[in-house]
Amino acid sequence: MSERFQSAISRYQALARGSVESINFNNTVYLSELDNGHRNYAIGYYLKSKGCLDGKVNLKETLELYFQMCSVETSVRTASIIAGALANGGRNVFTGEQVISERAVQNVLSIMFSCGMYDYSGEWAFEIGLPAKSGVSGLMILVIPDVMGVALWSPRLDTFGNSVRGVKFGRELVSRYSTQQKQNILHPFSNRRGGSSAMQNNNSFPPFPQKNAAGGVQAKPYSTAAYYRAVIQGLRFGRR
Repeated sequence: MSERFQSAISRYQALARGSVESINFNNTVYLSELDNGHRNYAIGYYLKSKGCLDGKVNLKETLELYFQMCSVETSVRTASIIAGALANGGRNVFTGEQVISERAVQNVLSIMFSCGMYDYSGEWAFEIGLPAKSGVSGLMILVIPDVMGVALWSPRLDTFGNSVRGVKFGRELVSRYSTQQKQNILHPFSNRRGGSSAMQNNNSFPPFPQKNAAGGVQAKPYSTAAYYRAVIQGLRFGRR
């Protein structure tokens, strides 16, 4: 199990490479999850009783690994870089390294789109239409394929366990910018193959840098931090 955990952490670190903050493990949270994750245990054993799990699956170890992954902590800046890598097809936005395949990213975004916001996920998908993942710490990430990844933290939660201001930000974002998210969920990163980009109006932001023919990373119009600030400032001050 330790090897599986280290494999996941190393992948996180590769996605976030370029950030000055580290990715850490909170043992206190992990022990709390072990003691209080009754619903997770119940769901796991229910699935096992219905034959939904492979007979080789060690449910106890799998749940412990899940609780470990729930105990990973980092900064909002680092989370935004990871979100940016997901928007960039699994490629680190600083190093250009292909950390995970585009196919894997598409699967991740589909899961985020369908169930990343707890019991509010269905309404979020209908109303906002962007892949997102929230946590009970108040952290939330949003991904617009080929355009940007956003992370925000505001600990006040609604009845679903989502950040109140995070949900409000999502509404504001899609109300001010025209997105073609259905196309991007079905065919993310399509503008690399001559398709349309995620945002199709005068408010468009430039896409993330791609590798050129020589294998190098093309110059970016903004640094990553400035890129995110440009988006946030545009929303805050009513840029249209």
